[in-house]
Amino acid sequence: MGTLLRFENVTRRFGDFTAVDDVTLDVEKGETFSLLGPSGCGKTTLLRMAAGFDRPDSGRILLDGRDITHLPPDQRPVNTVFQSYALFPHLSVRDNIAFGPKLKGWSAAEVKRETERMLELAALDLKLRQRLLVELDAIHDEVGITFLYVTHDQGEAMSISDRIAVMNRGVIEQTGKPAEIYETPRSSFVAAFIGDTNFLDGRVVESGGRFSRCAIDGLGEVVIDNDRAVAAGEVVHVSLRPEKIVVMREKPEVGADANAVRGKVEDVIYFGSHTRYWVRCGEWRLCAEMQHRRFQLDEKAPAWGDEVWLSWHANDGFLLDRYRVEDEALLTLPDED
Repeated sequence: MGTLLRFENVTRRFGDFTAVDDVTLDVEKGETFSLLGPSGCGKTTLLRMAAGFDRPDSGRILLDGRDITHLPPDQRPVNTVFQSYALFPHLSVRDNIAFGPKLKGWSAAEVKRETERMLELAALDLKLRQRLLVELDAIHDEVGITFLYVTHDQGEAMSISDRIAVMNRGVIEQTGKPAEIYETPRSSFVAAFIGDTNFLDGRVVESGGRFSRCAIDGLGEVVIDNDRAVAAGEVVHVSLRPEKIVVMREKPEVGADANAVRGKVEDVIYFGSHTRYWVRCGEWRLCAEMQHRRFQLDEKAPAWGDEVWLSWHANDGFLLDRYRVEDEALLTLPDED
């Protein structure tokens, strides 16, 4: 399809604070592209620069190959929907809604019909909000407009995006399809910000071939897929998603490509579709998530204080760089108790 919008080595500073730091990013024609990250990561600043409400200190912004870095907003074929209610205080809600269609030259009958239809969505509860996301995705598919969506809601970004750029402290940590970012995160920040995860620290005992063997205090040796090059003796940081862990009452039989560790259930929270278990394994408190059908009908689900076994495949763990100290608050899996 080709690139429609390109940020090329874009930097934006506000005094001593660097909101966007040398970002290069391509948005393809016709795709829904989300900028995802915590407050202050730079995603809104990028959007404002694309719309012309702010200008970079360095770098270029190209729209369909044309340099628009210094063009004012009214000379850019870009429409922006603001996060805040950008309303005219002297107009009613109905007149605010009708303002855009009138500006586009719609007939009075068209304006009235569409305004009435939009006013039927007066408030968005959870299910209606989810339905609206589906409608938004359907509209995108129908009209083929390129969407640049800014959010800190991982669920929204994952559900409607063709691709996502995860931002942190003014830089892009990773860009890719939703499944790619969730299943193969490139950094500890991405692993923690997209969904939940457990982090384990260990040291490589053996590396080579398909798997690495790592020694983790309190768990013993575990096998991890060689998704990045490591050497014996190297300290590693392992990410393990809760839903990848199987909770069992009896010790499972595992081969050379799987792990099994023993622990004690410390917390259980029932969510309806699934249950979360917090299991103490030595110094580690691991979170596991189990669908209820995973247990046999005649098998009693684990409860507080029960001794259990946790099992996961080597492919379910990821070797990552150690997270930065300043990001530690974002990388802590909540206890939810």
